[in-house]
Amino acid sequence: MSFWPYRTGALAVADRFEMSLAEVAEAYLRAVGLWAGNGPVLAACSPAGPPPCVSEDMEIFAARALRQRPGGRAETADTRTRVADLAGRVVSVILDDASITPLGAFDTIRDEASRLFGEPPDPITARVSYALTELADRLLHRRDDEEVMTREQALSLRAEMTGLGSLLASMMRDTAGEPGPEPGR
Repeated sequence: MSFWPYRTGALAVADRFEMSLAEVAEAYLRAVGLWAGNGPVLAACSPAGPPPCVSEDMEIFAARALRQRPGGRAETADTRTRVADLAGRVVSVILDDASITPLGAFDTIRDEASRLFGEPPDPITARVSYALTELADRLLHRRDDEEVMTREQALSLRAEMTGLGSLLASMMRDTAGEPGPEPGR
């Protein structure tokens, strides 16, 4: 019951500000860190770690993360295990270093939490980015006698990329609320 006010506060703020899953998970895990920092004796009780209700909540976070990122059974088990471990690691960091803040403790797991709870990248965006990086790498590191592509292929690709660049610039203007060019200009 000692964790309940921390839990309630984190979830109330998350609800009030309509946070994303990643933001809710961060607020929740920072609340776990705050609880451990304010009650290290309780957090260190055998077995040391977060209170039992945290594992139940983390199971809910895992289920939501998996809905964002559907996958096979191996990914499901792995994701559930990784999510369940996060709160315990936050408490361990707090117990190991009494001077660390809840944010500092969360920072030790921030990257993994971002991977687990963040929105998955759009597959087409990831593939295009990978292909462009691979092409640039091949062009930069080619041997003097190696032809990565023909002149016609290079011209065609440049035209496609110029068109894509214009579309992206237009989309960025539209999403930023900036006015686009006037018709006829």
